[in-house]
Amino acid sequence: MRHLKKFIYPMLAVLVLSGCGVSSGKKPESGPSLLVSAWEKACETDYKSSACEIGARKAVGEVRSGSGDAYASILPFIDAAKSTECLKSSKSDSCQALSIFYANQITDVKCEKVSAFGSGFFCTVSLYVRNTSSSPIDDYFSGSLYDSKGNEFAADVEGSFQSGLSSFEFSKEVKIHLNPEQTKNVNFSFSIPDIDRSYREIVLHTSFNTNISSSIPLCKKNSGDLLDIAKDYQSKIVIYEDARLLNSCKFDVTNQVFVNRLDGSIS
Repeated sequence: MRHLKKFIYPMLAVLVLSGCGVSSGKKPESGPSLLVSAWEKACETDYKSSACEIGARKAVGEVRSGSGDAYASILPFIDAAKSTECLKSSKSDSCQALSIFYANQITDVKCEKVSAFGSGFFCTVSLYVRNTSSSPIDDYFSGSLYDSKGNEFAADVEGSFQSGLSSFEFSKEVKIHLNPEQTKNVNFSFSIPDIDRSYREIVLHTSFNTNISSSIPLCKKNSGDLLDIAKDYQSKIVIYEDARLLNSCKFDVTNQVFVNRLDGSIS
């Protein structure tokens, strides 16, 4: 998970500087509008950065009532070949190490057929849960995936599965105990009837009283780093990302919804 502390002061600087400068005669932004502006600027600079995630945490909590004791996010796919290390030398040890690391991560939300899980289609995701409160969290978390018509699909895959050199554990429900600012990743997979419909959000549920920023809006991915998919397989997989990264989706402040930059679909 990304280290956040070193990005806190730069984000504060963005918030302060956005409200300064020569007067243009326009009413200055304040409150949620200022937070949204800083969020958009951070994500446009680098949607994979911790500054983008922090901007989302601050802004979404204000404009979509998403604040709470825990915040869940989805790790975006990162193309190792585009990293600084690999651009310098694709054969360097650091590039090879990064390539192996990124290849063994569950990133974005991939909806496809997974023979190891059984028959049919599945949407698979790894959620990174951070305790954003000042007290420990001790709870059981489960997840649901919703399509655009409001149909709910529960996380129903359980067990350990091998993928290449890595083993991934999937749960229907997972125990989470986190002290403040600690993180934990949780792997969920949802069996779905098909990949033709639009899936809009993942919602976390808790067994006890943890107040969580539970709704993770999804955006069909068509921008930024894209997984290199063989042409004969492209019709068999659909990839979604965390819409709050403002990569494939933009945020409509007036209606408080995410709109896909290419196809206009709404999250």
